[in-house]
Amino acid sequence: MDHSVLPVILCGGSGSRLWPLSTAERPKPFHAIAGDETLLQATVRRLAPSPAAPFLAPIIVCAAAHEDLVRGQLRAIGVRPAMILTEAEPGGTAMATACAVRAAMEIAPDAAVLVAPADHRIERTQDFRAVVLAAATSAGDHIVLFSARPEAPETGYGYMRAGPARPGGLRRIDRFIEKPERETAEAMIAQGDWGWNMGLFLGRPAVFQDQIALHAPRVAARAEAAWSGARRRGSRMTLAAAPGPSMSLDRAVIEHSDALAMIACDVGWRDVGCWNALWSASGRDLADNHLKGAATAVESSGCLVWSGGPPVAVIGMTDVVVVSTPGGVLVMPRSRAQEVGVLSGALPVRVFNSAVDELGSAPQQGAPHDLCRPPLDLR
Repeated sequence: MDHSVLPVILCGGSGSRLWPLSTAERPKPFHAIAGDETLLQATVRRLAPSPAAPFLAPIIVCAAAHEDLVRGQLRAIGVRPAMILTEAEPGGTAMATACAVRAAMEIAPDAAVLVAPADHRIERTQDFRAVVLAAATSAGDHIVLFSARPEAPETGYGYMRAGPARPGGLRRIDRFIEKPERETAEAMIAQGDWGWNMGLFLGRPAVFQDQIALHAPRVAARAEAAWSGARRRGSRMTLAAAPGPSMSLDRAVIEHSDALAMIACDVGWRDVGCWNALWSASGRDLADNHLKGAATAVESSGCLVWSGGPPVAVIGMTDVVVVSTPGGVLVMPRSRAQEVGVLSGALPVRVFNSAVDELGSAPQQGAPHDLCRPPLDLR
């Protein structure tokens, strides 16, 4: 059996919770947020082929408006992708995955597809690659999710509960809950047998296709229309416009599927989807401040101060975020970092793209659509 891995790197979304750095014109994957390379470049390198590991050249999925950014950043690190799929309109990670596995069926139908967002930080690359290869070896007819140990009752992640052991270090998933209320997240952490979903999904192309067709037939039909009307030139595939709702893979498929397995993945993973997550993932000084650019903190602690231009200083502050870029200025408590995405409706359209970021946005606690949702039954 073929145990090679075909990375599918999702490079979409507006990165709304990292405004004002991340914008519609240059979303978060194209910024050097957590190191010297951009998040896209770091993700591609992390999954690069090597003599010791059967990783294949990646498929990149991005908006048509960002294709030049993708190609330029890949050229800068000497990487030639197997294919670049450009979307005519946002469709969410379910749509992106459905189209990408169609491409995978042509490129390497027997390989394991690893769907990976381009906005994560992973500290131990070699350990991560080893876990991916172990999952590829044992996936069988399952979609494998990668589980990180929860550190706090985050409401922006999915949670999975480990079930009976399966071959190759995998576990059955007994329950999957996408982005719970804080009370529910606290209860799951107290139980101790739940893990965070890292947003990575591995499986054979045919397995992804079957599960999407079964649980999200509208997504499957939309992907079929986009693929059937696509224009191809070399390694570029321009998907046709196919109207429909934007859905995450988690909501459309993973919450409903019984063909799931999980593998523990303790590799120093961080989702840098919001400013608080970036503060948590970054190096900090003795006062727990993370300073970037011409930034200064005096008698302050637990702060993230980011300057993309003129000097920025904070005095006597605790646990705040101050970000200044040519596109805008943001000041807030770190505890409210998940709420930055709601600014999309409050700022001028010319400054902010109101598109939902399917790779990281989450319903916010206290938002109108959450007020009537009771805590989930964890039994």
